Amino acid sequence: MVVLKNVSTYKHIVPRQKVEVIDNIVQGAQANREKWHITPEELAILQVILPKLQEKVEKWESPHECTSEVRTDLRKYEAATDATVMEWINDHIMYNPYITAAERVGLGMPEEPRRKPETVPVPSTPVTAIINAKKGGRMEFKLYSTSAGKRVGKPAGVLGCEFHYGQGENLLPEQCTHHEPITKSLFIKEFDRSEWEKPHTAYFRWYNSKGEFGPWGVAYRFVPIL
Repeated sequence: MVVLKNVSTYKHIVPRQKVEVIDNIVQGAQANREKWHITPEELAILQVILPKLQEKVEKWESPHECTSEVRTDLRKYEAATDATVMEWINDHIMYNPYITAAERVGLGMPEEPRRKPETVPVPSTPVTAIINAKKGGRMEFKLYSTSAGKRVGKPAGVLGCEFHYGQGENLLPEQCTHHEPITKSLFIKEFDRSEWEKPHTAYFRWYNSKGEFGPWGVAYRFVPIL
């Protein structure tokens, strides 16, 4: 198994090792997706990159197929995907509060992030959200640090937001069937056609790098539309 001393090491390892790193992460994430709160859409990012990279690496390794065009094509694909893979690892492995240090090591990752963000108390102010329905079951979520804030964004020292949602009205946070860590302050989620035109309840709360959570905000009601 390829072991990375830090996430940025990924950019400098040989192409075959990059395939092994991604494959190991995908296998681990598939087996623990619900436990680690990784959505199918998030996992699909690596699942798309992996077979394309593997195909290009196999041609590059083959003495009968490796040409200057093959080498150039591989270098271009690495340049186009390295940042995406490293960002994915940071967001969903290194700074995921649902993954333990031992589980990171089991994936060949560092036990802890190389540089831990400065930990500050989770703010007592709950998340303020603005939710906009778009066509085709897509919902846009904008998260603010205070109810009076005009700019989308997280408070200082906050790593992300825990997002609970479920189909139904007036649900409590623990009654929401879907739980996801969100690291972006503006995101769009696409809902299945079976969930369109049906009311949903959502809750949000901030968390820091230690996995400490702030208070839940108010319940938000939204309805995915056609």
